[in-house]
This record gives sequence, C-alpha cells and structure tokens, in this order.
Amino acid sequence: MKKKPEWTEQTKRNLQEAFWQIYCRKRIEAITVKEVAEKAGYHRGTFYQYFSDVYDVLEQIEAYAMPSIQEMPVPTGKEIPLSLAMGSILAAYEQKGKYLTVLLGTHGDPGFQFKVRSRVVDELRDEFRNRGVKDGLELDISLEYAVSAMIGVLNHYFSLEDRPPLERLVAHLAKLTTEGIPSALESIRRDT
Repeated sequence: MKKKPEWTEQTKRNLQEAFWQIYCRKRIEAITVKEVAEKAGYHRGTFYQYFSDVYDVLEQIEAYAMPSIQEMPVPTGKEIPLSLAMGSILAAYEQKGKYLTVLLGTHGDPGFQFKVRSRVVDELRDEFRNRGVKDGLELDISLEYAVSAMIGVLNHYFSLEDRPPLERLVAHLAKLTTEGIPSALESIRRDT
C-alpha cells in the first residue's frame, strides 16, 4: 500500500520541527536520531526514510532558510544593489526568521553564516560588475562590510523580544547606508 504524498510530507515536516525544537537548545553534536524520532512521535526507521542523519536535517533547513537576492524583484536601473541585499536579507528574515535567528546566532552553525554572507556578497558583486563597478579589493571590502553589518543588525533585531516596527529598522539602515554612521548618529542626537 502506497502512502499518501501529503502524509509523507507531513511526517517529514514533523521530524524537521522536532529536530528544530531540540536544535534550538542543544548543539547538533549532542542530538541523536532516536531523540528526534521520539520527539516527533515516530520510530527511528521512519526518520531514516527521510534523512540520513541529524546533519542532513540541518542541511535541509539551512537550504530552505538561505536568502538570495535572486528571489527579489528584478532591479530597476536606479536601484542601489546594497538596498537589494538589505531587502533580500530582510525578506528572508521576515519569512524564515525562526530559523535564521538561530542559525546565524551564537548557537547556530558558523559555516552557515559564512555561506549566507558569501552567497549574498557573490550575487552583489555580480550586480555591481554589471553596473560597471571595477572589481578589486575595495569592492570586496565594501561588500563584506555591508553584508556582514546587515546580517548582524537583522539578527540582533529579530532576537529582541519587544521589537520596534520593522519600518523603523529599515529607515535607520537606509540612513546608515546612504549617510554613514556619524551622520546617522548625529541625527539621533538632534531628534531627542
């Protein structure tokens, strides 16, 4: 008798959710297949129908959570590529923040943060090249700086229990990007 596809997908999601609940409080090295299967209400054999091990579950969650500027609308000629990156990362956090906050945080996989930063930097580098920006050290440093800062700020924002409106964060990030830190801080001082 064949299983219904919607049941098998639900079983897989249940196993992923059980893994995720455990992963949020334990390092992956300490998580067992038996623990995940029991938490989800299944036998170990069921786990192995969907995943090879707990690292496979983590890799699939990371693949789902990976932001990409390719998912954003096609940029107009005047749109700044860095705002595309901010929009891409922000959209990923809005949709997948449950995973990204943990994966990019201190408890998460350090390799994942590197993968996210590398992917977004590579996509941005291509976008800047297409706009005639010369490749080199200055471009590399600028992109690493901007993307690392955006990821750090968004991770901090989504870890806050009492977050201010997202629009406020976006406005401040835009100000930081266009005016620089000294000017943005000066405007805060004037506003108070």
